[in-house]
Amino acid sequence: MGLAAIAAYLDRPLLRYAIAYLAGAALAESAGSAVVLIGLGASGFTRQRPTRSGWFYVAIGVLILAFAAVVYLRSRRPRTKKEKSDDKQDRRVHEGRVAVAFGLGLVMWLPSPTYLAALKQIQDTHSGWELTTLYAAVAVILVLWILEIPIILFLLFREPARRHLGTTNAWLKEHGVALLAGLTAVAGVGILLKGVIQLA
Repeated sequence: MGLAAIAAYLDRPLLRYAIAYLAGAALAESAGSAVVLIGLGASGFTRQRPTRSGWFYVAIGVLILAFAAVVYLRSRRPRTKKEKSDDKQDRRVHEGRVAVAFGLGLVMWLPSPTYLAALKQIQDTHSGWELTTLYAAVAVILVLWILEIPIILFLLFREPARRHLGTTNAWLKEHGVALLAGLTAVAGVGILLKGVIQLA
């Protein structure tokens, strides 16, 4: 979904909209990271209590798998009238203002269960606030790679990027949901196994 949105903004082509969308996403992930890391520290989830940490990973893994199942099952249903309004939504993306792009990035990129698990691993290092902040900043950069790479490629290879944007958008509309469900399920299984092993 994020890649589809960034491709649509770059297809305008008005780079400021893509950058505003990325800025909104970065703010959502950064603010979420701060809140979650502070909350984890206050809640007492530490390496010295592996059972609690194991249950945390199990819960996150199950939540991710449930999310993947919902996404996949929704993609298999016949499209409703509301879901057939994608073209109108695409037009709103293209016609929206910079503030709309920023708000869309802010809402779409609230921290996911997978990202929360990554923050838990950062908190488990028990580093000082300087290193924890650095780790969190790196995590934000890594989680937003699917937005950053298209922008970088667009800046470096503008004409080839424009030629491929339409193809990318069409492929994502056809296969994006199944890809999202598959990757999410893989992440959920990995995190769930980590929790089970830690509890064993």
